[in-house]
Amino acid sequence: MPNDSRNPFILAVLVPLIFDHVITVLGQPSEYWKDFSFAQEGSPARFLLAQHPAWFFLWGAAYAVLIVVLLRVLPKKAALPLGLLVYMGHAWGSATWIPGSWYVFIAYFAILSLVLSWGILSWFRNS
Repeated sequence: MPNDSRNPFILAVLVPLIFDHVITVLGQPSEYWKDFSFAQEGSPARFLLAQHPAWFFLWGAAYAVLIVVLLRVLPKKAALPLGLLVYMGHAWGSATWIPGSWYVFIAYFAILSLVLSWGILSWFRNS
């Protein structure tokens, strides 16, 4: 495929996106599992989570496919900022679910920074 060099970047963008969706469902309070209306989510996708977690995951999968397609077909000047926007939004969103101290957050963002750096450098080196 013509944009294979973008694959590391796309994978890097998907890491916090997928983690955000998974940790959002896992972080739901115990009341949620008896009554989905107790869903806790800051995004408009709360509506789907309040219906059933399967709807939330289905939306997440469709959203991830859309992002992958856009990152593959858009010109580099548009794909890079879109990928960074998605990456940063989900890195922040997923971090709000992580319990722990300041050190845990720093470690999480350090790992995500390494993943993103690898993705961008691999893409630019191979293109």
